[in-house]
Amino acid sequence: MTRLCAFCLILMLLLATAACERKTSPSRQIIALPDVSASIEPEAQESAFQAIENIASTLRRGDSVVVIPITGDAGNQSQGRILRIDLFKRREAYDQDLRSAASNLRRSLEEIKAATMRNPGAHTDILGALRLAAEEMQLAGEGRKTTILVLSDLIQDDSQFDFKSDPALKNEATATPLASASAKRAGLSLRGVPIYLGLLRSKDLRHLSPRRRLAIEAFWLGFLQESGAKPVVAEEGPGLLSTFLASELRAGPLTSNPRSQPPTREITMSSDRCIAGLTASSEFVEVYRRPHLRQH
Repeated sequence: MTRLCAFCLILMLLLATAACERKTSPSRQIIALPDVSASIEPEAQESAFQAIENIASTLRRGDSVVVIPITGDAGNQSQGRILRIDLFKRREAYDQDLRSAASNLRRSLEEIKAATMRNPGAHTDILGALRLAAEEMQLAGEGRKTTILVLSDLIQDDSQFDFKSDPALKNEATATPLASASAKRAGLSLRGVPIYLGLLRSKDLRHLSPRRRLAIEAFWLGFLQESGAKPVVAEEGPGLLSTFLASELRAGPLTSNPRSQPPTREITMSSDRCIAGLTASSEFVEVYRRPHLRQH
């Protein structure tokens, strides 16, 4: 009996030591890029902001949220419009810190929506918004798990490109070289970062041919892959965002360190283009895998 008690005591001590040494989940940095250009349909834009607001319910202490509106000129028009909310690791009484973060996010998003309605952008600079997101990630330092969420029609329309008419985006074959060249020119460091490309309905997207739409998707997947990221495309942009974030949370630690290992290539397509790209988490694709899906 004495030996049994001693064994149980030692086992309990070992379990307690292991629990103390267990690594805690890394803090998360969630960077959301909502498209606020005039081409986005009002209902789709409202759904995008609601999806971002819902992120508040998933936040943990130590997490941060950054909202960068996609404007016509990220370098000029985004200054003073970027929203940053940080949660301290120390818990406040009655979870007041979490309540305050959710309230601040909701209020700030309402201000962005109001500003958008007063002066909607005529152009769309997604490349510039991604550059700002990469800067935010670098400034946050190592040790954080960064996830980037893009909610847009994915139509770049600025002084450099017009995806609605650019000859290089007439099909997927011609879009790929443009994506590679653009990625090398941009020089973004997004190694291992999961990026959600959630499509929004827009007036411009409605008038594009299916072939050009696929070419635009191919451009972004190629551009982000060349930048080291792990992109995923979802046609139901706002609707699948929460599922994507949940899958990323279950996927375990994936730090935003640019020196981390390259992502594994896993391209999944469906006939309705529900999901395509370099998966941020295999669980996300498994949820929507159906017999008609084709894996490459």
